Amino acid sequence: MYEWAGIPRVVDISKKGTSFVAAKNIDEIATACFERLKNQNYFKDLNMDDFVEKMTDFYCVTNNLHPFREGNGRTQRVFLSQLALNAGYEMDFANMDTDELMVATIQAANGVDTYLKNVLREIINPIEPDFDISMQ
Repeated sequence: MYEWAGIPRVVDISKKGTSFVAAKNIDEIATACFERLKNQNYFKDLNMDDFVEKMTDFYCVTNNLHPFREGNGRTQRVFLSQLALNAGYEMDFANMDTDELMVATIQAANGVDTYLKNVLREIINPIEPDFDISMQ
C-alpha cells in the first residue's frame, strides 16, 4: 500500500468540505475520546435507543478524528462493529448504502446528526443471547 499506512497522519486533511482534526491534535483528541468510551463502559448494558444515541455520537467523534491519511472509513467500520458486538449489538455495514452513509456523515459533521442516527439505527440490531435448552 503506502509506507505510511496505519501510522497516524502528520498532515492536515479534509474531504468533501469537511476538515478533520488537525494532525497535531490527533493524540490528545484520541486519548480523550477513548477515555470517555471507557468511562461509559464501552456502551454495555444500554437499551437500543441509548445505544444508537451513544454510537451516533461516537461515530461522529471518531470520524472527525480521521487519524490516517487513507482507510479511515474502513477502519472505523471494523472498530465500531467490534465495539457493538462487545456491547451486545450487531452493526451490519455490509448491507447499507454507502452513499447514504456519506451524506449522513457530512450532515453530522455540520452539526445535524438526525440522518446519521436514522441510518445507523437501520443497521444496528441486538444480538439474541444463546438460549441453552439442555437440562444439565
